[in-house]
Formats: sequence, C-alpha cells, structure tokens
Amino acid sequence: MHVEVRFDAEGNYAITHEGRVIAPGPGPLPAPPVLFLGSLAACAGLFAVNYMKARGLPCDGLNVVGEAGHADDPRRLVDVRLHVLLPHPIEERHIAPLRRSVDLCTLKNSLTHPPAIVAQVEAFAPALAR
Repeated sequence: MHVEVRFDAEGNYAITHEGRVIAPGPGPLPAPPVLFLGSLAACAGLFAVNYMKARGLPCDGLNVVGEAGHADDPRRLVDVRLHVLLPHPIEERHIAPLRRSVDLCTLKNSLTHPPAIVAQVEAFAPALAR
C-alpha cells in the first residue's frame, strides 16, 4: 500500500492513493487524529457490514461512532471506543459473532499488534516529486 500526502504553503494537505485524491473534500481537512479515528470506525463498520450481508441481515443505515481521549508524553489517542449502532434489531445470537467480526478490522489489529514505524527525513529528490 502506498499513499502520498502533499502540503501547500499554508499547511493544507491532500492525500493521494493510486493516483486518486482521496482527501480533501470541500473545505479544510480535519486534523490527522480525526482522520485516523474515522478510518478506524470505517474499518470496523465495513467488517460489520460484511458480516450482516453474508447472513442476509439489513445493514443500510449502520452507523459507527468513534470516540477517543487524548494523552501527552507522548501525544496520542487513548481509550478508543467504537460504537456499532445497528439500523434494525437483530437476533441475540448474532451479537457476539458480529462483535468478533468487528474485532477482525485490519486497523484495530494494527493497533493491538503494532507495526514497526520508521520515520525518515530525506533531502528533496526530484525523481520522487510529481
């Protein structure tokens, strides 16, 4: 996977993936932690939708609310909570498997089994600039 984030002189940015600008929409982008929490909620929601669709359960209107606190030293999100709000009642027998399905979210697993992250600062390279 490869994404590129380009900044202008004011600090506004655009995120590109596979040649398509995936953000921004109209107006300034939210802060990266908001995008991060939104991505986590979207990931959890996709896993919920896949579970429901595979079982013929209605999923139109499913909503995922992400909440998190902030901590310092180091700056980070803490106490992340994802609330999967079902659009329609479902049988109790689906609740635990649906929760397990949401727990399979790639981003959630990336946090519970963190990847190595290496930040490199490199001199301007015209070959990389597009």
